[in-house]
Amino acid sequence: TIFLDDFPAPLYNTKLEPIATEYNIEQAEFVANIWWPDMKNLADLLLITYSAMTAFNYNANIVPPFDYLEWTSATIRRKNRLVKASVHLAQEIANSRHELAFHGYNHFSLLNEEWDSNSSFMESALNSVKKRWRIDDLGPLPVTYVPPTNFIDSTGIQALTNAMPSIKVLSSLCLVLIHILIIFLTIQGYRVDLI
Repeated sequence: TIFLDDFPAPLYNTKLEPIATEYNIEQAEFVANIWWPDMKNLADLLLITYSAMTAFNYNANIVPPFDYLEWTSATIRRKNRLVKASVHLAQEIANSRHELAFHGYNHFSLLNEEWDSNSSFMESALNSVKKRWRIDDLGPLPVTYVPPTNFIDSTGIQALTNAMPSIKVLSSLCLVLIHILIIFLTIQGYRVDLI
């Protein structure tokens, strides 16, 4: 399995470089009509599977209400009608052989310091993700979570455990993974002795 970081994520109906110069199309159109089809063809050719790490917003919002304006703003044309680009791609992944995984409500790590020491807001954001997941018909709740910037602390793990019990896999860099494992085992009541 190959992880696709920050995909699907908010897309934009804006011409952004280098796509604008090379293709003269909007970023949303490029991702939906060129990049993603190429990635699917590559996966088929090499017999690989993707875990697509969904990030819903890049806003800096850490207090309710948790909106999805970025997630739902861009549109692409499908069968002569406009559809929400990010939602459409997420649904396509959910209905394929690839995994639709979770990377965050926003791109803030579930760290006490990044959420101003307010774990209830972390949980609220995660609960809003569950609701959005259902509204957008993205299939079963995610099983895999990759922390933004590869960092999560015990507060974040507890918020994730409380709000998204569907998560069974936490994936991060190796050193961070060991730290996460120790925190997780400690929360679960295990004694961890380092030699």
